[in-house]
Amino acid sequence: MPKKPTYKELEQRIQELAQTESELKTAKKALRECRKKYKGIVENIENGYYGVANLLPQAVFEIDLRGNFTFANRHGYEVSGYTPEDINKRLNAFQMFIPEDRERAKQNLQRVLSGEKLGGNEYTAVKKDGNTFPVMIYAAPIICEKKPIGLRGIVVDITERKRTEVALREKEERYRSLVEATDDLVCTLDRNGRYLFANKKYLSKHGLGADNYAARNYQEFHADERAKLFMEQLNQIFETGKSIIYQHKGCHDNTHYIRTMSPIKGADGKTIAVTSISKDITALVHVEDALRENEEKYRRLFNACSVAVIIFDAETLQFVDVNDAALSLYGYTKEEFLKLRQPDITAEPEQSEDSIIKLLSGKLGTISVRYHKKKDGSIFPVEISTGLLTLRERRFLFGFINDITERKQSEESLRASREQLRNLSAHLQSAREQERIKIAREVHDDLGQALTALKMDIFWLKKRLPKEKKQLQEKTEFMAKAVDMGIQTVKKIITDLRPGILDVLGLGAALEWQAEEFQKRTGVKCKLRIDSKGFAPDPERDTALFRIFQEALTNITQHADATAVTARLRKTGAGLELTVRDNGKGITQEQISKPGSFGLSGVRERTHILGGKVEIKGVPGKGTTITVWIPTEKANMDIYDVKHQAKKVSE
Repeated sequence: MPKKPTYKELEQRIQELAQTESELKTAKKALRECRKKYKGIVENIENGYYGVANLLPQAVFEIDLRGNFTFANRHGYEVSGYTPEDINKRLNAFQMFIPEDRERAKQNLQRVLSGEKLGGNEYTAVKKDGNTFPVMIYAAPIICEKKPIGLRGIVVDITERKRTEVALREKEERYRSLVEATDDLVCTLDRNGRYLFANKKYLSKHGLGADNYAARNYQEFHADERAKLFMEQLNQIFETGKSIIYQHKGCHDNTHYIRTMSPIKGADGKTIAVTSISKDITALVHVEDALRENEEKYRRLFNACSVAVIIFDAETLQFVDVNDAALSLYGYTKEEFLKLRQPDITAEPEQSEDSIIKLLSGKLGTISVRYHKKKDGSIFPVEISTGLLTLRERRFLFGFINDITERKQSEESLRASREQLRNLSAHLQSAREQERIKIAREVHDDLGQALTALKMDIFWLKKRLPKEKKQLQEKTEFMAKAVDMGIQTVKKIITDLRPGILDVLGLGAALEWQAEEFQKRTGVKCKLRIDSKGFAPDPERDTALFRIFQEALTNITQHADATAVTARLRKTGAGLELTVRDNGKGITQEQISKPGSFGLSGVRERTHILGGKVEIKGVPGKGTTITVWIPTEKANMDIYDVKHQAKKVSE
């Protein structure tokens, strides 16, 4: 049996129990105060959490185990269109997904509540107004006393991200379509030369299939030297991040390519891959070869040309090219010449500038005479054939320069020779006219007087013959007629040699007499009009015009088959103009230029001797017109030139 405690022990135990009870009350009081304090802290924490949640730019929510909302922040209401009243009515979260996503959402809820970490999940959410939008939901379980009592999560609106992804996919698809459609060889490689991508053209070129090229190495399909060079360039791009462009030739054929190797950089700016694009430029290379060949041919022809050729910029007038003949002609080296401008070689700056303006406007092709200067300063005449060409929107002028120094000297000699011949011809014409005058005078004085005396003697003899001597009478009658015929012949010879009317009555009367004689002899009507008879006589000029008129009528008789002739003599300016026009068949240009046409040559020569002008025109079936102008003084030729040209323009 246990020993009973003593009174003292009981008293002591009672005191211990009382003390324990007091301590217990104190502890309970402290516990109550602690619980009160803890509850405030928890409430403050919860209030702080929800306050922060309302400040977030994403939708924050809490749901219970059945999926009913227990909390949503302000942004959640704004995004979904729902209100706190809807949540208070036990709004279910699964109603906010399209039907196709609801079952998956429920499964994911259970997986999260079971402790599985899923990360973000994409869904298509439905707003209160029925509109849908893509979201990404990140969720975690709410644990209370080591048990899940709900789910807390964040909803991210990924509409913009989805749009970006669609745009990226479309862009990638367009890029892939372009890459596949191009005739270029395109591939993408990593740092080790392994293929990451290759278009169909590249695969076909290297005999690869779309399913067996990935991760294979560039070096497997190319010769060692080519592969080594390619890998060096590949490494250089990875090191520098800069593109490389170079030309190369295909290893299996003679195809020429230009390759562009460009870096593909990641978000950190470092190169993560390299794209290689090889463009077939075989045709271009052949064209370039042909151009080089043609340029070489051009250069040979350019320099082999015996005529100096110069090319200069139409704007700056700076020389851009000259051939060897130009260097030899002007005395410059090629380097010296290309530093010059076109005005540096001309001795006529103003005329040269005017020629360039005309050439640029398309109004000039050949410049008959210009004067240029050489390096030593000497001046020489040139003939220039010019042209304009356009290259790459720049205009250039070119000129074929022909040194005509010798030709000018020859022309001068020929001109002097012609002048001598003309002077000689003038002298011969004058001598011939004088000889005609002399012969006519001698024929008149000697033969004419003798015939006249003979006629008088025959007439004297006839009077003294007996009338019964009929035979003698007839004989003297015949002799008298013969003498008369001789006298008429002498008169005709004298008139043909030198019509006396020209010397006695002047040019007008002589032309009128000649027109009447022509009409009597040929039966062709000849009408002469003399506008002015007041011009001073000039034997040399009057003789020339009379002989020209005679030659014109002779040509009409022999060649024109005309039925009428009109002639006109008038004073124009400081000279006389004679025009003879017929209605015959019309002279041709070939007949005008015919070397054997001595009659027309005589007309021209007589006119030129006196410093005049002659114009011969024929119209088929309508006749021929000869117009001659002879100045009263040689100094007045320029006046005629101006007026005559104005008349031609008006006609």
